[in-house]
Amino acid sequence: MKRTFAKSTARVTTLTFLFSLVLFLQGCSSNPIFTKLFPSDGPRIETLWRVQVGEGVGKQYSKLAPVVTEKTIYAADTRGKVLAIDRKTGAVIWKKSFDLNIGGGLFAGYGLVLFGSSDGELLALDQTNGNEKWRIGLSGEILSPPQANGSIVVAQTSDGSLYALDAASGKQKWVYQTIVPVLSLRGTSTPLIQADRVLAGFANGKFVSISLENGIPNWEATVALPDGRSELERIVDVDGRFVIDGDIAFVGAYQGKVVAVELSSGRVIWKRDISSHTGLESSLSNIYLSASSGELLALDQSNGIEVWRQEELIDRKPTLPVKMGPYLVVADNEGYLHWLSQVDGSMAIEYRVNGRTDRENPAAKNKALYQSINREPGNGIRTPVVVKEDKLYLLSNHGVLHALALKK
Repeated sequence: MKRTFAKSTARVTTLTFLFSLVLFLQGCSSNPIFTKLFPSDGPRIETLWRVQVGEGVGKQYSKLAPVVTEKTIYAADTRGKVLAIDRKTGAVIWKKSFDLNIGGGLFAGYGLVLFGSSDGELLALDQTNGNEKWRIGLSGEILSPPQANGSIVVAQTSDGSLYALDAASGKQKWVYQTIVPVLSLRGTSTPLIQADRVLAGFANGKFVSISLENGIPNWEATVALPDGRSELERIVDVDGRFVIDGDIAFVGAYQGKVVAVELSSGRVIWKRDISSHTGLESSLSNIYLSASSGELLALDQSNGIEVWRQEELIDRKPTLPVKMGPYLVVADNEGYLHWLSQVDGSMAIEYRVNGRTDRENPAAKNKALYQSINREPGNGIRTPVVVKEDKLYLLSNHGVLHALALKK
């Protein structure tokens, strides 16, 4: 069933909209941050603080989303800057610069901040002060966040390898290797340490459970098989975030399928023909995803049947959907944030973080709630948003880290 922008919102006449637009433009010259609401009693977006984090991700496809802990946010740009920022105030706690290009996202926990470079170096910093503890060279680009459990660090590389390292020293414990297709997406999935196993997806369309102790695979499940005459058509990367619910993993592949896999055996429970590389979210017994086309979908966890489909963001490259209260939040390549209903996919709020000032506002056109913040340099958001409790954090392509709250 297809849904459109929030049909239940109050009707706004053309005259009211034009009058509101005049007031909106008049306010721009006097207030650098401005808001317009439809309806007037709806929730509003409050900017808590903003911090410049180096040069951001620029035009690169990168998973450099901030990492949010209880009191601190860790963020980086692709040119080697890493910052620790007070979550409440936005004050910079420490800042470090490294002579390398950061290729994947950050991990923070167990006293470490971990990240990898486009040259295959994996670095571990002291979480309290940013001092380097160790670094080690691996066999390929590190394009996703490393993970750790306190004693072991795992990191995935672009050549199809998964490494396990000693968390204290960086010494290699084992490596699991796959064969990478001739063509693949520039990126890798983020591995997940779960008890005595590591779960990871690879560019060959496989999702694998591997023993954390020795690197021996427990099982592998096929998420997608290469299909097509050209190498481009045969790309089947398992590249996005997968989610776990009990003994079931939900996994998606580019130009492939979304599947439900039984973790105890690797058995595929159900599969649906949907292409996605940003990853999945779960809530309300549904799986939510951004398809490669830009459509947003909800699937029933129990059988994969489509619950709803939202088509308003086709060709706008929405990021991974993230749950926030009763909503899902995505960003897009034009610099907008969108809040959608988890229940039916209807659009509730659209909020411009950065982007073109002359773009027609589709939320106002469709009588949805609209909010805007004045332009920053550059367009678009490619890194996924991060939600912690009732706050939202996002890093724009030009390196501005925003802390936002949804207020009644």
